[in-house]
Amino acid sequence: MIIVTFAGNKIPQFIYINKVRCPVDTYVHPVMQCYNCLRYGHSASQCKGKKKCRNCGKENDNECTQCDNFCIFCNSNSHNSTNRDCSEYKKQKRTKEAMAHLNISFKEAEKVIDNPAYTSIVQKNRFAPLLSSTTEFPSLVSRPNAYSNISQSSSKHLTSIANISNIAASTRKKKTKNTPIVSYAYYRSKRI
Repeated sequence: MIIVTFAGNKIPQFIYINKVRCPVDTYVHPVMQCYNCLRYGHSASQCKGKKKCRNCGKENDNECTQCDNFCIFCNSNSHNSTNRDCSEYKKQKRTKEAMAHLNISFKEAEKVIDNPAYTSIVQKNRFAPLLSSTTEFPSLVSRPNAYSNISQSSSKHLTSIANISNIAASTRKKKTKNTPIVSYAYYRSKRI
């Protein structure tokens, strides 16, 4: 697996790596669960919460050896809090998939998972209501300034400079056609 980042919003269907056509799939970040406080979204190395037992979910410094399984997320006695069959883990996984495929934030993905009708709103332009509001984002007033006169007069000079550069480029092409490549290689090797 190779992870490639693309600039822009569109992802191609395939790319070529060393003349080999490779299909492109969206990368879905794995679900991260802290084994210190058992919450999702961070790891134990960045945890600021209190340590909890993985089996019973109670705050303990050490692992309980004589406790029963209890999930702190779904209040079930059938599994512990780190089980992949837990409904909260499955929800976190669906949220990560929505984030990757719809290119949205975590909060928006949670809303999509909780309310599937919200998907149509998210897929449209999220900032459209802001663009229509002129009170919060007034349009810029264009004022004439001193630079507008300079830019109008400089456009005449730019066309004459472009003509001069075209003439210079054509004379360079003529010179390179007449000089053989071998003499240049000989000259370079003598200098070195």
